[in-house]
Amino acid sequence: LDSSLTSKNETWSVVVAVSDPYGEGASVEASLTIDNSPPTMSTEPVALTPEEVYTDDELLCTYSEGSDLDEDTLSYTVSWLVDGVEVSGETGSTLSGEHFSKGTEITCTVTIADDEESGDSVTSNTASVLNTEPVIANLAIVPQEAYATDVLTCIWEDYEDADDDDDETFLEWSVGRTDYGGDATLEGVFVFGDDVSCEATAYD
Repeated sequence: LDSSLTSKNETWSVVVAVSDPYGEGASVEASLTIDNSPPTMSTEPVALTPEEVYTDDELLCTYSEGSDLDEDTLSYTVSWLVDGVEVSGETGSTLSGEHFSKGTEITCTVTIADDEESGDSVTSNTASVLNTEPVIANLAIVPQEAYATDVLTCIWEDYEDADDDDDETFLEWSVGRTDYGGDATLEGVFVFGDDVSCEATAYD
C-alpha cells in the first residue's frame, strides 16, 4: 500500500482468507492506525544576524520553513543561550541587548512542532559580543585664559561606553609643533604667544 493513499489517524485493516479447491477456511484480520509524522526542519542553516554584535544590538534568529508529511500547521519555538545558559521567557526570533554584554557568546535553537508533537531542533552559529568603542565630548583646556606660570589641565565631559567600561582616555599635549606626552597636566613648557593643544583619544 503506497503511503500517498493514507492519512494521519486513519485506521486501515487487512483481511486474509485461506481457501483451497474444496472451500474456504477461517479468515484473519489485522488493523493499524496511521500515526502522526513529526515535522522536520529545513536543511537550510539557522543563522544569527548581525554577524558583528555589540551590546546595544538586537539579535535576529533566522530560519527557513520546515516540512510535515501530514501537511499539519507548523509552529516554531526559539530558545536563546547566553554563555550556555538559557534566557528565561525569551522564545521569539529576536533578543535585545539587555540580555547580553561584551564578551558573551550567544546561540539560538529553533524547534519545529505540529499540532501533536515537536520535531527536530537546529542550533545556529555562535555570535560573540564585541567591544563598543567609547566616546567623549566637550574637550577643553582649563584655564582658558592661561599664563606662562599656569598649570594647564585637559578635561572632558560625557564619557559614554555602552559596555560600562572604565574611562581610560589618553592625552597628547603639544605646544606649537612639539609634543609633550600624555600627562594629565602641562606646565613650564609654554610662554606668551604659544599655541597649546590637547588631543584626547577615548579608550576603555
